[in-house]
Amino acid sequence: MIQEQDVKARGESISIGPLGEGGKECALVTCRLLEGPDKNLTIVWKGWMNESAPAKDGRTNIDRTRDALEIFGFDFEDPKSISTNVVSLAIRTEKTPEVKNDDGSVRYAAREEAIARFVNHVDRPGGMKFEKYDGPQLKEALLRLKGSRAPRPGAGSLVRDEEDLF
Repeated sequence: MIQEQDVKARGESISIGPLGEGGKECALVTCRLLEGPDKNLTIVWKGWMNESAPAKDGRTNIDRTRDALEIFGFDFEDPKSISTNVVSLAIRTEKTPEVKNDDGSVRYAAREEAIARFVNHVDRPGGMKFEKYDGPQLKEALLRLKGSRAPRPGAGSLVRDEEDLF
């Protein structure tokens, strides 16, 4: 089983259609892992396409699915465009309980599986926007960091020059 991890990946293919007995529409993206202990293995990311389940932020499943597909670089026309961008996948373990039929027989056995839970920009940890400082902004931030530490007897400067760090 693929381990829990946040890992770089690239979409290889996309399929759209109903899933399972209920027939809820979804987008399935097969992703190849590009690094880590499971490098070169594939995992499927699933994005639901219903509009009836708004979250606290008011966005529906289809909104979140569209956003994730855009992160992959999908242009909504050419299926090959799903491979445009390297993304960061948050892979988590999901436990599914056993489901029984009315007569007590097992319909679905309990299982544990790795799922691709979130799709994020590779340069934005956790999907948060991140803009790397350079020039004067970097120098000011380094000075603030340096000034926030209490001097220790015998300790020299840890930061000589921003070029040493970045």
